[in-house]
Amino acid sequence: MEENKGNKDSSESAEKPNEVSLEFVFPDDQRALFSNYATVQREGQDFHLSFFDIRPPIVMGTEEERKSQVNKLKSVKANCLGRIVISGERAEGLVFALQNQLNKSK
Repeated sequence: MEENKGNKDSSESAEKPNEVSLEFVFPDDQRALFSNYATVQREGQDFHLSFFDIRPPIVMGTEEERKSQVNKLKSVKANCLGRIVISGERAEGLVFALQNQLNKSK
């Protein structure tokens, strides 16, 4: 039986895909903002994540004056800091990553 040294099996000769790593770039002017409130909405297969800053109103005076000021409030502003839209597939990865980090911090 003759040995075929010059020809490789097609599965062996198939080229491996080039692995390309991600390089995370944070621009110098990129700000990190603290959000104390967030909403999640779904539209089709996408998720809309909105991050807000809610600051309680300042009430001053006697206890009676403060109660009066609070009773007169109709709303408190929630200022949107940013909105992100991600696919459902990416949302699953985000939930996994968040859960993993929460578990590490316990």
